[in-house]
Formats: sequence, C-alpha cells, structure tokens
Amino acid sequence: MNEQLKENILKEIKKTGFPFELSVSNNFANNSWSIDFNSYYIDKDEKKGREIDLIAGLHRQKTTNQQYIEFNWKMVIEIKQSLEKPWVFFTTKTNNFEKSLGFSRTIAMTDFSTPRPDIHKIFLEFGTKLNNRTGRSFYEALAKENKRDDIYKAISGVVKATSHLVESTDIESYADRLLYYYEPVIIFNGNLFEAYLDENNNIEVKQVDYMQLSFKYLSPNYDGKRYTIQIVTFNTLPDFIEKTEKKINAISEKVFEIESKNLKEGISEKK
Repeated sequence: MNEQLKENILKEIKKTGFPFELSVSNNFANNSWSIDFNSYYIDKDEKKGREIDLIAGLHRQKTTNQQYIEFNWKMVIEIKQSLEKPWVFFTTKTNNFEKSLGFSRTIAMTDFSTPRPDIHKIFLEFGTKLNNRTGRSFYEALAKENKRDDIYKAISGVVKATSHLVESTDIESYADRLLYYYEPVIIFNGNLFEAYLDENNNIEVKQVDYMQLSFKYLSPNYDGKRYTIQIVTFNTLPDFIEKTEKKINAISEKVFEIESKNLKEGISEKK
C-alpha cells in the first residue's frame, strides 16, 4: 500500500466538511434516528436541484381500536463549519405576539379524527419553546467580504429544503392516520455569538451554544411562511437530540391518547 498517498488523501479529507457531517449523522444514528444523506430538493427560484446535508427522522406508532396511528418527526438539517469566522446573531426580546403564536410549526396530517387546532395545542404545550430572545439578523465576523453570504445560504437553503419536503411528502394517498412534523435545523461547528442592546442601549456580545432565528424567505416562488430555525453548536448536539426525543415522546403519547379517545367517541375533524 502506498502510505504516502494514503496520508495525502487523509489530509485532503480532513480539510473538507465531510468528517464533520459523518460525526453529526452518527449522533443521530446512535440514537435510532433514520438518516437520509445528501437528499436533493428543487430550488424553485433557480429551477435546479440542490442538496440538503441531512434529513433525520424519528417516528412513533400505535394501534388503537384497530386503527393505526403514526407520528413522524423530521429534522431538515444543514451542516456548517466555520472554525475561524464566528457566526454572530443580533437578537431582540421575543414579543408577546410571537409568544402567543409559539414556536413556528409545519404540520401535515391525514385522516385524523382529532381536530387540527387540538393537535396544535399539543405542540404548543409539549413542543419546542421560543427563547426569551430571538435572532433577527446575522453576519460572519472576521470575514473580509460577503459577511452574510455563507450564513444566508445555509438559512435560505434549509428553508427551501423544508418547504420541498413538506410539499413532496404524499400522505394523502394513505388511508392510515399519519402526522408529520418538520423542523429546519442548522448544526454548526464553530463559535456562535449573540449580540443585543442592554437596558442602557449598549451592545452586549456573548458566546452561546444555541440560537433561534426568525426568518421569512420572500420569493414569488415560495409561500412566505415565517420559520423559526434552530442553530445548534456541535458540542451541544447530544443534549439537543436528547431533549428533542423527550418532546417527541411527550407529543406522541398525547396525540395517541386524544386520537384514541376521539375515535371511541366518533369525533371527526372538520375539513
């Protein structure tokens, strides 16, 4: 074996983001998530296929009253690494209107007896909660040029991929009771900072491990839905996965409970 050639290949591989992608996927796979690598989506603005790094899924199922119920949680994930250029997000306090709406959710469901508003209440109670502060804008620190481009591409890409996944998931052709939930996530290997004005209107900057960004992608080709994107640093990924699984278990148990009850009582969702 040509050891020098092997060493040169290894050096090149380490310069790419692929080892980091594998580390991220292993964190999910080791926790029994299904993994889809480098899935393609259609960018409707540029009318071409693009890749999203990872789609991680976890599902729960139950049969009640001879009826099959399935709950699927899908994370649409963009994986980014920037070891020398920190990502900075400018935040403001989450306002009362946003708190009343709760964390933005994209849900697709079919053949459920439980009314859709009741399903949303379950997500509001047990799902992802809004932080006290929300990201509004961003830039890449210490970058000479294009100080927003890399972050913007990651954000717009994960939003477009999530939109494509929702539109292309054909659950209406199934007779079973299916519930899908989609969440855009960016896994970041690098230094993440939050910047905001304190009570004296001075800029405060602090390093964080987790950020929520409110983002509305405007285009004639997209619906303009506002997304809350979770940005998670790699060192906190195991904790993030653990907390997400607890949410999935709580939501699925409540969904199965209320759907079973409504099936027995003959309640149907108004469509």
